[in-house]
Amino acid sequence: MCCGRICMLCTCLLLVVIAIGFLFGFGVFKDGFHKIHDSVNLQCDPRFGCSEDVGRRGYGFPAPAEGKPTSEATEIPVRRRRSQTDDYKMRITVMTTGEQIITLDVDSQEIVENVKALLEVESNVPIQQQQLLYNGNEMRNSDKLSSLGVKDDDLLMMVSNASAGSPARSDLTMNPDGSASNSAALQQHIITLSSLSLEQLHPPHTEIQNLRANSESSVIPFPIMSLPQDIIVDIIARVERCDDPTLSLVSKRFRSTVSSPELHARRSLLGRTEHRLYVLLDDYRTSKKCFYVLHNRRLVPIPTLPTKGSFVAAGSKIYVFGEDIAYSRTAVSIECTSQSQSHTVKTLPSMPYMLTGAASIIDGKIYVSGNCDYDGDEVSMVVFNTETQMWEAEIIEPDIEVGPMIWSSLMMAGKIYIMDYRSSVFYDPKERTWGRDQMLDSKKWRVKGACVVDDVLYYYDEDENCLRTYDPKKRCWGVVNGLDDLLAQTIGSKGSETVSYSGKLALFFLKEAVRGNGIWFAEISLERRQGGEIWGQVERCHQVLSIEGRCAFKSLPVEL
Repeated sequence: MCCGRICMLCTCLLLVVIAIGFLFGFGVFKDGFHKIHDSVNLQCDPRFGCSEDVGRRGYGFPAPAEGKPTSEATEIPVRRRRSQTDDYKMRITVMTTGEQIITLDVDSQEIVENVKALLEVESNVPIQQQQLLYNGNEMRNSDKLSSLGVKDDDLLMMVSNASAGSPARSDLTMNPDGSASNSAALQQHIITLSSLSLEQLHPPHTEIQNLRANSESSVIPFPIMSLPQDIIVDIIARVERCDDPTLSLVSKRFRSTVSSPELHARRSLLGRTEHRLYVLLDDYRTSKKCFYVLHNRRLVPIPTLPTKGSFVAAGSKIYVFGEDIAYSRTAVSIECTSQSQSHTVKTLPSMPYMLTGAASIIDGKIYVSGNCDYDGDEVSMVVFNTETQMWEAEIIEPDIEVGPMIWSSLMMAGKIYIMDYRSSVFYDPKERTWGRDQMLDSKKWRVKGACVVDDVLYYYDEDENCLRTYDPKKRCWGVVNGLDDLLAQTIGSKGSETVSYSGKLALFFLKEAVRGNGIWFAEISLERRQGGEIWGQVERCHQVLSIEGRCAFKSLPVEL
């Protein structure tokens, strides 16, 4: 029995070997079984749909000729996620005109049409209505990403054809002050111009067309890119600052222009600057500090900025001197941009002395005052020139007694007022004299987060629940009238600060509640009426942040 079964098994194996020989040739036993892979197409059958985990292997279909893909596979755009083992995989970011951010993992050899198919899923914009731009160039559907120079972490811009047409001429008119009457139309016009080639605007001669047809790698410049840099700066200066992130995606040149000092200077001349409020919060519960920026009615955290030292805002920069109570000579500047999370921190020349105290700016010079020895008695003042970015050699010493532990300082009526916990003194840079104002010190304003608007001092008096004013020329105190509704909100607040904000008065205050405390923001326009009375009108008042416990404020208005 056993011998019979062995014979039957041997006979079956022999028949299998003969069958393989007839199907693939008896040379398969000599050259190896990889011949089977070369003889049978193992790719997905496109008629049944292809994906990574769905589809049917094409066993039995003839293998395609080498170097020639099947026609079905080239006609059907494949929408699939790339596996982690794909070659030349990279990540690109796409921003739509609606400022939607889309991140895609694609192959460098992927064609633009397949990228649009992925974007259709993410943005619900049909492929036919999509227009992709890279460095201002329109990307054709048949182009590969690698041939266009697209690399890992590059930015693309997607414009809908329904909104990509040129705006009407009336939309591009200018206001008498030189600003655009329709900033959105001007922005779209710039993007459209940057995506047009010279062929579209000025048809070339036949000879030039033939040369370009024979040179597939020729690069055609954009009309707007051929303009002088000062003209481009003048054009972008008339676009609203909120559109800067979108413009920075048009090209690398636009990106550098948006963050350039020349653009800020041009906008200043046109009166097109905008103010942005940065707030440093000191959380008493966690003993941690963090910077926030007021954006879209909310305080947005910026955890990367330095939080120790004396702070002062000058133009588009925030200057930081020293490191709180720890004596230090460090000095840095923070360059702010229209993109709330984009900042550049630059190290400045060290301070002449180790000072801890306060800083104020007047006529482009920052006066840093504070205690310069370890016992906290001696007070000095040093000057930093924001134009030369250097410290002046002179050390200013007060000729009157200044109390220990400098708290803060501010500029009012051309003078620098320095405050400690007990009193205040002022320094006049033009007269180079020191003095006191006894009437000013009659109120407890020094630790109340005061500010100056049009040479008038303002602070919120929590004890009396009123917004107080002080006129240094008349040397008299007063209150802001017409704020009854706001003062009903501020009753019982546990911390406040006022700040001059775009010619108006801004007030931050902390309100306690059962479900958690909240930081509120109020913007107040001011009016001086006959008789010298100051009246205020609340333009907006709302909560900007929810916190636990209490905190201290330090607000810095930055001009962008």
